[in-house]
Amino acid sequence: MMNNKGFLSIIFSAAIFIFLLSYAGTATAGIAGPFASGHGNLILEGDLRTFSFHARELKSGRVIGSLVLKNRELGIRAKAIINCLDIDGNQATMSGVITQVNGTDESFIGDEILFRVEDNGEGSNNTTDRITLVLEEDDIPPNPDECEVDIELDLENILGGNIQVNP
Repeated sequence: MMNNKGFLSIIFSAAIFIFLLSYAGTATAGIAGPFASGHGNLILEGDLRTFSFHARELKSGRVIGSLVLKNRELGIRAKAIINCLDIDGNQATMSGVITQVNGTDESFIGDEILFRVEDNGEGSNNTTDRITLVLEEDDIPPNPDECEVDIELDLENILGGNIQVNP
């Protein structure tokens, strides 16, 4: 037979469980939407570059995300917020603003960036995923916040990584 403390403990535990379920539902309600994410390496002219990014469009239309890029040729590690995402098939174009730079040149902070990725599926039978170089403010056409930049960006095969684009 259960005493009052045991009964109250079960009721309290059930209430916490229901609260957590409802909180999880509301916390993730604004998350659903198109996204792109990935990580990997590029070797350009003998120098290793490492990247990691994620971007998601919320139900409200707002885009949230970030990029971390390590460019060994320039001796920098940069972080950026991503505030624009445009997906076309298996390609995603993203733009944002550099928020932090560690290394030899911190003058990039506040500059706009733009890059494109291509998801070519999973497994060894598929074509390698690709990414463009991250263009910085001086190299980007006007209005990078629109993300729908109609310029030719050369996509490079990534090494040791994976890119996901989900419309």
